Amino acid sequence: MNWFQRHLNWTSVFAYLIWISLDFSDSVIAWILSGIFLLVVSGWVIKRKGRSLWWILLTPVFSPLWLRNKSVVDQSLPTMTEKERQDCLDYYAEEKKLRLLYESVEQLFDKRLGKYEAEYSQARRHRREFWPIMEKIEESYEYFSHAATEIVNRKKAMSPAPLAASAMCSAWFCAYLDYEALRHGPMVAGSDTIEVALRQATAKELFANHKKSMQKAWKAEREFRKRLNLSTDEYQNIVDHATIAAEADEWLRKLETEFP
Repeated sequence: MNWFQRHLNWTSVFAYLIWISLDFSDSVIAWILSGIFLLVVSGWVIKRKGRSLWWILLTPVFSPLWLRNKSVVDQSLPTMTEKERQDCLDYYAEEKKLRLLYESVEQLFDKRLGKYEAEYSQARRHRREFWPIMEKIEESYEYFSHAATEIVNRKKAMSPAPLAASAMCSAWFCAYLDYEALRHGPMVAGSDTIEVALRQATAKELFANHKKSMQKAWKAEREFRKRLNLSTDEYQNIVDHATIAAEADEWLRKLETEFP
């Protein structure tokens, strides 16, 4: 991390001093270039502070100097050694594989269970027999509750996270725990209207908790990638290897085969 990244406010001050000095020039070109320079530097400082680039529209009346740094990345963190960075990359590859397994399970859930729930709704609407469909839905919930537990167990079995990845590790662990709670939650379908309404309220609360924890996990992962200064090629390489590993996972293949 260079001096400018560690001293964002001073960077903004120097940019304004340069802009002011050039602004007194009689040259129109110097005046235009100074304005462009101030906008570029202000935008860079705003982005480094983790704020919206819409703030740049207030330049030069409002300086990025007055914006609080909302970036989760601690600017005072020491430089990471090459070995520490490689350990983080190796751990991130494990984390990415598990996430792809989670996403595959969710896609399978939406595809298979969605069909049964649509059949159930039509049967209730037309007052047809719906108990056979209910049995399929119950069986589906049982399969996916076991799948959610498998995701949590695999997260627990992962190698210890490096210090730089600890925040991301904890955030994703919480997200998977909330996912397990969601999939172990009550089945919404049923014959009793009042009971179904209560189940829907519980399911809605569990879903909201899971969604919130997922958002926190994605935010922690983005900050982790910033901490590593991960390039596009490095990230794509991790995704490609994780995709291959997830596609070859025996547990996922078995789940796809045995799911009714």
